[in-house]
Amino acid sequence: MINSKGFTLVEIVIVIVIIGMLSIVAIPVYKTHLEKARIAQTNSAIEKNTVEETSLEEAPRGGVAENDDAIATSV
Repeated sequence: MINSKGFTLVEIVIVIVIIGMLSIVAIPVYKTHLEKARIAQTNSAIEKNTVEETSLEEAPRGGVAENDDAIATSV
């Protein structure tokens, strides 16, 4: 009986082939998830900017009082 330590060339080739097959499946899935995450991030940023823009449009401008006559008569 031969007492050998280690792997044979066939075993190493089989492992490399299995890793290659897994990467062929995994890389496109990973890229799809990255693309969806980027789209979600962009949509979130657009929504945030829209909300901020709307709130700025509705805010009073320049600190000018709307009723200047009331201020002038009270002095």
